[in-house]
Amino acid sequence: MSQKELITKHKNQQSFTLIELLVVIAILAVLMSVIVIAINPAEILRKTRDTRRIADLSNLEKTLTIYQASYFGSFLLSANKVYVSLPAVNSDCSDLHLPALPPGYSYQCSTQDNYRKTNGTGWIPINFNDLDVGAPISSLPTDPINAYFQDLNAHNDYFYTFIISSDGYQFELNAKLESNYYGFTDRDGYPVKNAAKSNLPLADGGDNGLYEKGSNLTLMPDSGGLCPTGMVWVPAPGRFCIDKYEAGYAASAIKPDGTQCTSNCPISQYNTPPWTSVKSPAPSQTQAILFCQNMGKDLPTDFEWWLAAAGTPDPYNSSTTIDVGMEPCHIWNTGSWPYYAARKPNGSIWAQTNGWGADYTAAINTGTATQCRSIIGTMDMIGNVWEWTNNTLACDGTNCIYQGVSMPPSGYIASINDEGIPLTTGSAKFNNDYYWQNTAVNTYAFLRGGDWSNGANAGRFSLYVSSVPAGTGSTVGFRCLLR
Repeated sequence: MSQKELITKHKNQQSFTLIELLVVIAILAVLMSVIVIAINPAEILRKTRDTRRIADLSNLEKTLTIYQASYFGSFLLSANKVYVSLPAVNSDCSDLHLPALPPGYSYQCSTQDNYRKTNGTGWIPINFNDLDVGAPISSLPTDPINAYFQDLNAHNDYFYTFIISSDGYQFELNAKLESNYYGFTDRDGYPVKNAAKSNLPLADGGDNGLYEKGSNLTLMPDSGGLCPTGMVWVPAPGRFCIDKYEAGYAASAIKPDGTQCTSNCPISQYNTPPWTSVKSPAPSQTQAILFCQNMGKDLPTDFEWWLAAAGTPDPYNSSTTIDVGMEPCHIWNTGSWPYYAARKPNGSIWAQTNGWGADYTAAINTGTATQCRSIIGTMDMIGNVWEWTNNTLACDGTNCIYQGVSMPPSGYIASINDEGIPLTTGSAKFNNDYYWQNTAVNTYAFLRGGDWSNGANAGRFSLYVSSVPAGTGSTVGFRCLLR
C-alpha cells in the first residue's frame, strides 16, 4: 500500500459519517431538552422576581416602621386610598383603567418622573428624606414587572400596593407572587399539585392570596386592585383571580374591564343571595359557563376550584343537636323539618328569600358564614350550594373515565390524587366527604362542595357527577374566575 493510500485510510478512520453526526446532534438535542426541562429557566426567573418582591416589601416595611418611630407613629395620608407603584399621568390612576375598588376606596398614583422618589412625591407619598438619619432607602422599590394591562387574562398585571388605617397608625403592603416555589402550600394535610416549597407567602396572616407585609394585614379590600373587586388571588400553581363569593344574580353589572354586562350577570358580592335563591331554575353547567363569559370571566376547572377551596373548614359531625357555632360553614343534616330546625342559624344571616317552603331557600347569603373561609379568602366553598366546575366525566354504562383513569363507585372518599379527584371509595377518611356518580351511558358535569342539606357528606373533597351539563338542581350555584 502506498503512502498516499495509508494517509487516506487514516483520515477515513478518524472522520465521522453524516449519519453518525446526525445521531450525535440528535442525542445532544435530547440532552439539552432534558436539561432545560429540569432547570426550567422560566420558573427560575419567576422565583428570582418573587425573591426581589419579598425583599422589597420587607425593606419598605422597615422603612415605614423607622418613619413611624421618628414621627410618633402616625402617617399623614388618606385612609381608604390604595397607593399603587405604577406611574400614571393622573393622580387618581384613572388613565391606567385599573379594576374598580369597592365603594369608598380610591387609587392614588405618582408620575413617571416622580414615582420612585423618596421625597414625598413618590408612589408612597411620604417624605423619608426628612428623617434625622436620612432616607433609609435611595428610591422607592417597584415590582420587577410593574405593569398593568386592561386585558385581565394577560397574566402580566404585577405591581405593589400600599394602604393605611383610618387612624393613620397601621399599614399594609401587598404584592403578587408568581413562582411555584413561593406559591401554594399543602396547608390542610392533603396534596396540592406542584406544591410550593415554602410557607412564607401564605403564613403571614393575610387572607387574600397575596404576599403581605405590615402592621395590619386586613386593611386592603379584597385583593386591592391586584384582582378586581369581589375577587381574590390564588397563587401558583393557580395564578388566577377567583370570585370571593358564590355568584349572585344581577340583570346588569360592570365587568372587570369596565364594560357593561347586560344580562344574566354573575356578581361576587358580600351578603347577597346565591343565584339559585333568586333566579329559578338554577343554572346548568352550560349556562354557568355562558354567564361567567357574560362578565368577561370563565367557569373554574375542577382543579382550580379545588385549589381555591384549600383550608376551608370541613366539619364532619352530623348531629342534629350540634351548636351552629361549631359548624363554620353552616352545614345541616339531611332529614325532615326538625333536623333543619335544630340547625337553623341566626336569622340575621338568613337568605333574603328566607322560608322553608322549598329547599333552595335554605341557602344563606354569601359570606355571612364568616368562618367558612379558605386560606386565600374565598367564602362558602362548601356546604351552602353545590358549585359547577368546567369538567365532565364520560360514562359507558359500567365505568366512568376521567383523564384516562376509571373512577371508583359511589361512596365515602378513601383516597384522592393530587388534584383532589377520588381514586378509591369505601372507608370515610376525608371528613366523611362523599362521591356520587351515575354510570349510565352519558357525559356528566362536575359539581363540587355539597349543599346546605348534605351534612357530613359535604366538603372540599365531595364530588357529584350525576348531572348532565344541561341539567339543573334546586341547590346548585357557581362562581367565576380570571386566568
